[in-house]
Amino acid sequence: MYADCHFLGKFTLTDIPPRPKGESDRLECIMSVDKSGLLQVSAIDHMSGINHQIEIKVEKQGNLNET
Repeated sequence: MYADCHFLGKFTLTDIPPRPKGESDRLECIMSVDKSGLLQVSAIDHMSGINHQIEIKVEKQGNLNET
């Protein structure tokens, strides 16, 4: 349910060079959550090799910390 959704964090994949018209981008996004509630997200632009990552963990119920 939408009412149960919570904003966890965000990051921006920056410095990606422009591509020629018609050339497709290949972006990969990987998300994982472990038993302790640690959310790991990485995004990779395969053409340039640019990679950004973020980790978000729940300290207490309803209390989120970005690392």
